[in-house]
Amino acid sequence: MANTILTEDWLAVIQEEYLQRFIKLGGAAVKFAVLPEEPRCMELVSSLGKLAEAENYCFAPVDVATTRAHMIDKMFFAIAHQIPWDDLTWSFLKSTLRSKDYYIPEDQSLSIEALASANGLEIKEMRRSINSWLENTLLRDHRMTMEFRIAMVRLCQFLLEPQDTIPGETDAVKQWLCGELSLISTLKKAFIFQKIARHNARDMVCSLCHWVHMAGKAGLIVTIDISQYSKPRGYSTSGRPLYYRLAAILDGYEVLRQFIDSTDELEFCLVVVAAPLGFLDIDRSGRGVIRYDALYSRIVDEVHDQNQANPLSSLVRLGKVGAYSQHSAAYEGLL
Repeated sequence: MANTILTEDWLAVIQEEYLQRFIKLGGAAVKFAVLPEEPRCMELVSSLGKLAEAENYCFAPVDVATTRAHMIDKMFFAIAHQIPWDDLTWSFLKSTLRSKDYYIPEDQSLSIEALASANGLEIKEMRRSINSWLENTLLRDHRMTMEFRIAMVRLCQFLLEPQDTIPGETDAVKQWLCGELSLISTLKKAFIFQKIARHNARDMVCSLCHWVHMAGKAGLIVTIDISQYSKPRGYSTSGRPLYYRLAAILDGYEVLRQFIDSTDELEFCLVVVAAPLGFLDIDRSGRGVIRYDALYSRIVDEVHDQNQANPLSSLVRLGKVGAYSQHSAAYEGLL
């Protein structure tokens, strides 16, 4: 029988080994947690949210019931909607100014005028210094895409000199990040010329993880609840969730596979996929991960202890011992 581990025990390992060490030091990991019931998936997401708050991480839960997460750009937009852009920008500017030995005004204002007054400098000199380190710190940091770097500079400039910012530009930048900008020409003067789409969204995720850390957070935790993949057509709950045909589910599995393969490019990021028991369905005519070999081969635990679950493996089964007994017997037959 495939072994299970208590959710509390697994979360303790995630907190100690990943959130407090590996991820905080620049690592990235993708974990799959299989739970016996859908409500347990929601409980797991909630628990990870509490860990994120306790360990100073940004937290972005994604539910495929409401987000077309089989398209990476839609997933990025769902994450971007939950990022406190203004708070991160303010935190980045404040920490950078202090690292350059500048004084922060008592009222915490970050305007050029207030900073110049607090540091006994001419406004032109203060502006020149800030523009110099914005260029060196942001625009030359090639771990973020050019468009993302420019967007972050624009957010910084709005806090520094709001009166000199083009009206509506800052809101347009945020709309662009969240996939809500109808005309990209709105950002032409900001030197952003292309929308976020499937061809560049993965690079935007990598850029976001790096930016979150630059802004003072330990990293980014993303949870992806894929319970909806196993739901039949006509399944009804409040909110009219999305229905997924098999082709869309396989696309979703491919997105998850790409996350696994891009962990060398990601940094300061933990992705946790919460899946129902049907995810491990051995019926090749069903909707389980066995239908997509590219993902299945990356997470299946072909070598495992007969008596002890490994909490560090890519895929874990969470719940009480024996909760998976009927399914696990069949699953073992595949290995």
